[in-house]
Amino acid sequence: MDDDELVLYMESQLQATLGHLNSISHGDAAAAPAHRLEARRAYDSIMTLLPKVALSGKRRIDFLARLSELRNRLALAGEEL
Repeated sequence: MDDDELVLYMESQLQATLGHLNSISHGDAAAAPAHRLEARRAYDSIMTLLPKVALSGKRRIDFLARLSELRNRLALAGEEL
């Protein structure tokens, strides 16, 4: 994959992770562990790819801000990062 494809994939993983975290907040308590696991997998995928991608300017700032929000929400969900 080239940089643009990796960035798009990372952004899709970020959105998926946020979706799983929203499901934990608003969904069935029995499904929460599965959503948390999927959110953690997507986060780990992003963190693996992040050093391989060259983000610049506003795109970098926006992505890192959303990633910071994601980390905070994962920590609130009980994940140790």
